[in-house]
Amino acid sequence: MSTADLTKATRELFDRTLVNQVMYRTPIIERLQRQNQITFTGGLDLRKLVDTETIDDTVQEYTVNEALVDQKKTTLEKPVFKWKYNQMPLRYDADELTENILTSDSEIQLLDLAAHLVKTGQRDMRRYLESVIFNKATDTPATDAGKSFQSLISALNHDTPYATISRTLSSSTNDWWQGAISTDLTINTTTSGQDTATNLTIANTRKWVAETDVAHYMETPQELMYAMCPTLFNKLRAETESKLIYDAPSGDMVSQGFNKMKHNDK
Repeated sequence: MSTADLTKATRELFDRTLVNQVMYRTPIIERLQRQNQITFTGGLDLRKLVDTETIDDTVQEYTVNEALVDQKKTTLEKPVFKWKYNQMPLRYDADELTENILTSDSEIQLLDLAAHLVKTGQRDMRRYLESVIFNKATDTPATDAGKSFQSLISALNHDTPYATISRTLSSSTNDWWQGAISTDLTINTTTSGQDTATNLTIANTRKWVAETDVAHYMETPQELMYAMCPTLFNKLRAETESKLIYDAPSGDMVSQGFNKMKHNDK
């Protein structure tokens, strides 16, 4: 039998095992999942009380028989997050169902299309939300009233309303709700925009935390997490590795490199 005839007479062998080649990990999603973030359902919007002020400036020093001063201070604010909606259509038609049947006299499918579409939809909806967190690779923030999901850009951009709360650095309006302010830093950043490129180094990460108001608003170091792209992570990893001293190998193989790191216990 010729090779051509053998090819025509041999049926295809279909491996029904589906291999996932598209899913990848995003650090901020992994962190949220690990912390078991609470989900909310129902209601016209999402509101949460936040403590925004200290009251140490109300302390009064006094002497015997001195009149005590009574005063109060507003310390609570209520950000309001509007619901955002999206949908992902999952469908297959009769032709696809027929073509997916294993044999002409059977209703067994090569692949359970319904289960596959649901699993794929859940996976890719997570991938979509991952891109939304990073503003879909743009620097234009979504607004409170718009239909687009808001991102880290929406939260951290200076002097833009977020969660229906306005922010203005020049008048010190709701500075507690602003992104970190880089005043007094010698690196090339400004308070009016955070998309200015700066050099990522170990020394600069210390400056950004210690010499801005970031450290002032942290109760514990664990509240801070650095989020960066793989290119910047590799840059910082290279600088870190250059300062490490590895133990000499006991055999022919040495273990070198890492995928996660802490900086000043953060």
